[in-house]
Amino acid sequence: MHASRRTEYALRAMLDLARSGSGGPVATADVARRTGTPGKFLEAILLDLRKAGLVRSRRGRDGGHELALPAAELDVAAVLEAVDGPLALWPRARGRRGDAAGDALREYFLETETALRALLRRETLEDLSRRAAARQSVPDWAI
Repeated sequence: MHASRRTEYALRAMLDLARSGSGGPVATADVARRTGTPGKFLEAILLDLRKAGLVRSRRGRDGGHELALPAAELDVAAVLEAVDGPLALWPRARGRRGDAAGDALREYFLETETALRALLRRETLEDLSRRAAARQSVPDWAI
């Protein structure tokens, strides 16, 4: 399993919105510039996030996007599932029932998905924002 580029850009955009605070909507072009996301790609991602109820948007001169909920209430799993769909490490329909090896693999990967989903739900945008802020404040003494 790997996080898609779409997931990375979605998380970067959500972090950017979280760090903007409640100062009102942020222009899509500003988010794209700060996160290094291609504008059209970001628009499609923000549309998915809006449909999932994670962001709100406002049109017009003072328009843009903002988080629909506080960053402490938005977890990584919600963002991942909004842009890439449900987490599924093992296709539900793979193999035939009664096949001992197939049943064992299916059971194992379902357990793994459950554990991974719990980890992704435990980390919020606020947590990630704190991690990013801590990394920014670390001086780089490299010459």
